[in-house]
Amino acid sequence: MKKVLKSAFVFLPLVILVFVVNIYADPASLINKTVEKQIAQAFLDGHNAEDVLTIDDRAMIEFYFELREDPVDCLVLGASRGMQISAETTGIANSFNAGVTGAEFRDMVSVYYMYKEKNNAPENVILVLEPWTVSETYISKRCITKGYYDFCEENNFTAVKTNNIKSEFEKWREMFSIGYFQQSINPVFSGDFNLKKAMKATDEFYGEDDIRHWDGSYSYGYAYRNMTEVEKRAGLNDVKTSVPDLIKNYVYSENLAHQLDTFVAKLVEDGVNVTFFIPPILPEYYEFVVNSTEYGKCFTDTWALYTGIADKYNIQIIGSYNPVGLAAANFYDVLHPTYEYVHQLFAPFREER
Repeated sequence: MKKVLKSAFVFLPLVILVFVVNIYADPASLINKTVEKQIAQAFLDGHNAEDVLTIDDRAMIEFYFELREDPVDCLVLGASRGMQISAETTGIANSFNAGVTGAEFRDMVSVYYMYKEKNNAPENVILVLEPWTVSETYISKRCITKGYYDFCEENNFTAVKTNNIKSEFEKWREMFSIGYFQQSINPVFSGDFNLKKAMKATDEFYGEDDIRHWDGSYSYGYAYRNMTEVEKRAGLNDVKTSVPDLIKNYVYSENLAHQLDTFVAKLVEDGVNVTFFIPPILPEYYEFVVNSTEYGKCFTDTWALYTGIADKYNIQIIGSYNPVGLAAANFYDVLHPTYEYVHQLFAPFREER
């Protein structure tokens, strides 16, 4: 017993060090959400935030709607492929892009419900729809679920994957993780000895690092925006070799398809002008996927669903998976169209308003 206690005391300083560094740095914002709240306030003050790649954008969105007092006229819901939609893109000054990285259907519903808790329905909602929006195999532990559970209860739906959300216990357990400790001290190896993230306000639209703007829209850092054709080609070859999980593991869910239809019906009932945005895919990658007997249905199945719902509720669709007439210059990478091209796609939307 004495040997066990002695061994425990030997390792205790290391355990304490790991815990203290992780709780202080917390690179994934599992526990410490100070920066996310500061960014939300900066948006409300009309400023942008730089170096936002590692923030918990879901927590930031929650803080934003908690702090915001006035309603928005146009709300954007979806994943990073739609985060180039700005107030300038919509032509509606009072727009807010509430997109989050890797958003799935549960995020979109929850953010809408979060907004509705304090405000009446917005006049416009833009839903950014993806192949994985109605696939239960693409379900993230980080998604926001409260509003989604309320939606399911209201409509007698069985909520999907209710047991896969990262618990508070799991988050605190990470504070003792050596792997998380390595993430915490990673900046040191780049010459940055300030482990704690800080909110960096800016009024620039583009910068060296990623910037999230006061209207919620997103611009990538210089290196990502200016990849060479060789770099884009390497990225294309990588995703052809190792197909992303969101496409490789795609399984169409009738349950989520029905839930999406019901959610759209709720938006229409709330008096919302609904618009679907379906971002295009890099031409060569689109051809690779759509012509694949293994993966192609992720585009064809969901396109049929989304156009069917649009016809049912008289909804305008902007964009298409199919990148007819586009070139690599219209994309940052395989999946993300440029800000300039998204702005071009929304010209009819702006003209109508």
